[in-house]
Amino acid sequence: MTLLTLDAGQVETQDPAALYRVLEEGGVLMAPAAPFVPSAEECDFLRSQRQSSSGSHKNIAYKPQLGRVTGVDGLHAEGAERMRAILERYSQGSLMWLARLLPDYSAAWRVDFASFRPVEEKGRNLALRHRNDLMHIDAFPTRPTHGARILRLFTNIHPERDRVWGISEAFGSLAARYAR
Repeated sequence: MTLLTLDAGQVETQDPAALYRVLEEGGVLMAPAAPFVPSAEECDFLRSQRQSSSGSHKNIAYKPQLGRVTGVDGLHAEGAERMRAILERYSQGSLMWLARLLPDYSAAWRVDFASFRPVEEKGRNLALRHRNDLMHIDAFPTRPTHGARILRLFTNIHPERDRVWGISEAFGSLAARYAR
C-alpha cells in the first residue's frame, strides 16, 4: 500500500493523475497541515465535549443536509450553536480542499456526515457491531452504499498523540481470502 504525503497548502502543484492512482490502488494520501483544521481554541472546545450517553449515537455528527449536530450531550443553546458552526466550517473547508485536490471525484460525490469522535476507540465500551477498531468494511446494513465507493478524510486534533489507523489490503484480496 502506498502512503503519499502532500503539502496541503500546495494543492495546485499536485499531479491529480498520481493522486487518483494512489487512491484507486487502495493507498492513502496524508496532509500533515491541512488548511481546514479548526483553530486551537475550537479544538479545545471540541475536545471538551461529551458524546451522548444514549446508545443510539456512536459519535457526534454534523449533518450538512440538515445543518444540525446529533450525538452530543447536554449543550446549552450557545454551546450547541458553537459546535454546529465549528463542524459546519470544518465540513465546508474540507470539501473545498478535497474538491481542489480531486476535482474528478468532486463532480459526482454525495456528501455525508462530518463525524467527531471524542472518545478513543481503544477500550471503549461498545457492542461489537459498533466498534471501529476491529476490522470492518465501510458499508453497513443501515446505510448501504449500493455499489458506491467511500472517500474518507480523517483529521486528528489530539494535542499530543498521533492517531494510528489500521489499514488493510483492498477488499478484493480480503474477500478472496476470507469469503468462505
